[in-house]
Amino acid sequence: MATEQGDTATTPHVLHVIHGRESIAVALATPLSAASWLGDAKREIAALTGVQPPHQKLIWRGKELKDAATQAPPPSGSKIMLLRNQSYHSSAAAPTASGAGRHSGGNGNANANTEPTTPPTTSNVGPDTSAPSRVVLSLDASDDDDLVLVQATRGKATYELLTSADATLLAVKTRLAIAMGLAHPSALRLIVKGRTPTDLTVLKELRRGHHDGHAVVKCMVLLDASQHDLVEREDELRALQNEAAQRSLAVAQLERRLSRNALPREDALVQLHHLHGDVARLVANVSLLGEQLRSSKLVKLGEKTASVGDCAETGTTRTLRVVDHVQQECKELEQRMEHLMQSFGGHH
Repeated sequence: MATEQGDTATTPHVLHVIHGRESIAVALATPLSAASWLGDAKREIAALTGVQPPHQKLIWRGKELKDAATQAPPPSGSKIMLLRNQSYHSSAAAPTASGAGRHSGGNGNANANTEPTTPPTTSNVGPDTSAPSRVVLSLDASDDDDLVLVQATRGKATYELLTSADATLLAVKTRLAIAMGLAHPSALRLIVKGRTPTDLTVLKELRRGHHDGHAVVKCMVLLDASQHDLVEREDELRALQNEAAQRSLAVAQLERRLSRNALPREDALVQLHHLHGDVARLVANVSLLGEQLRSSKLVKLGEKTASVGDCAETGTTRTLRVVDHVQQECKELEQRMEHLMQSFGGHH
């Protein structure tokens, strides 16, 4: 036993850092300190990638891991996204400010340094994990408009849309959300050169470089932290839905056995009370999850979106419909269980 504890203590804490299209395993010595683990991780990442700690921006579940905050590390095995932060892009752009224009072919390396980091393979979860490598979208734009080509990348998928330079990031996020099967644009964050511009930012303020005669805006698409939470809740809902089906089958089997007097009284009582407790816990868990989902910012936005439009059912309204269905099933299951508890004495 002592040997097993010793082995556990020396097991490294492994984080998978997604950088560009690479996944790099970073092993940290345990036990970890909440105050220093992030600095240790950044030094290891710098040694493996060449991106120095002051220029690193680490994203986990839609949130940036910040040096100033004392925080518990992500669980071992988690995926963390490595971006270059704004200070990197500022320092990379500075030497080129007095040099040739950005369309000059004289300094290819300087141009490369000012481009956004190539997006990684998606971390954790996301609705578009099976998306094709290139998706061409469209926004309302006239041939007379000053057009911008937006190249938005998430994981291995790149979404391209041509729209007016006067369009806002919110318009882009709205179109991307539809393409990715999300209920509302607030589920997304767009990273442009290490920064997160506001939704009201106009595209012409962000454009740089040209492609096929159009100015280009390149950005990385991340899920908002609240979207990660919503996905986790939906996973919990699926697990509870499966459990409800299993409990329903168990109740039906017990009903048949009790109706046939096929169980000794002591065994029947044990099974009855055990199953009654399982059903009660299931009902409580489904009720709690329903409250959590309905209080979610994204679910509220999804309900609001569905109520003002004639469009097809959104992802969040589908989720709420499933919650209502599971809650109704659990209510009926609870009633059957109460009936068994009340009438059991009459069968023996």
